[in-house]
Amino acid sequence: MLRNRMLNELLHENIPVILHEDDLNSMCFSVENRSPYLDSRLIDFMYSVPAEYLIQNGLWQISLRESLKGVLNEQVRLDRTRKASTHLSPL
Repeated sequence: MLRNRMLNELLHENIPVILHEDDLNSMCFSVENRSPYLDSRLIDFMYSVPAEYLIQNGLWQISLRESLKGVLNEQVRLDRTRKASTHLSPL
């Protein structure tokens, strides 16, 4: 079920809308927009990762958080709050 949700968001819900808006904003400022996290190899890899490495105890991005152990302080690494988007917006 988690995999189906991820794929649905990737192909139909959030990502297409965000990419379209980012494209419009970047064109407005003559800036080329890149989306490195949408590289097909990275998506294929993440789709092959077992679900228990994607979410644990309600904590998303567990693999990323674990990989940053000892790099980020624990408060930042385990922070559950969502942060503001970094998308460009027209003035």
